[in-house]
Formats: sequence, C-alpha cells, structure tokens
Amino acid sequence: MPILSDEIGRAFEEIDRVQASNSGLDAAVTPTFIWKGTEYEAISAIETKGNLFGGGGFTADGSLVLTVRFEVFSGDDIPQPEQFVTFDGHRYRIDVTKPSPGGVGMTFVCNDPNRGTGIVEREM
Repeated sequence: MPILSDEIGRAFEEIDRVQASNSGLDAAVTPTFIWKGTEYEAISAIETKGNLFGGGGFTADGSLVLTVRFEVFSGDDIPQPEQFVTFDGHRYRIDVTKPSPGGVGMTFVCNDPNRGTGIVEREM
C-alpha cells in the first residue's frame, strides 16, 4: 500500500497536467521562481498585486504563495523567512514557510518587501 505522501505527490503531478492542458500550454511549462540566483520550479504560484490606502497614502500590497516540492532543493538548504525570491520579475520577501499537505513539499507565503513603507504611485 503506497504511503499518503506518494499519493499526494502523484495528485500534484496530475493537477499540473490538467492545468497545462486546460490552459493550452505545453505540459512542460511550469511556474518558476529565483532564489539565491538559481531558478526553481514550483507546483503552483498565486501572485496578487495591488495597493493599500493608509495614513501616508497608497503603499504596495503585492503577495505571492508558492508551493514547491522538496526535491527541487539540494540538501537541507531551503528558503527561509526573511529571505527573498523573485517571481515574474518581482521581488518578494518570504514571511512564512510551512509544509504542504502530506509533507511532500513546502508552501512559501511572501509579500512585497516595500509593503507599508511609504507612498507609491497609484496604479490605474
């Protein structure tokens, strides 16, 4: 009987194939991000961009949630909170790292490093 993490890993692969076929993209196309100058593949990447309005005006409010398999990293060197990743040309600070369901990978919750630092141009 296969262990649960193997089943979850196969389910992630199937989700990747279905998403690629539904989007009309080649199944080999996957989201990637850069950490410590090296490009890595992700299982999924959800990026949101926007602005917050506060006492000082508008501030950046971009966020990114990456889910990544452990196998893409060599050894025990994996991204940690307060480190930075680049996705689609935008830099994000990792705020939270946690195991993905079943423990086959990691989820990185990231935010714009400039969030709340001052006034930014309002995007139209």
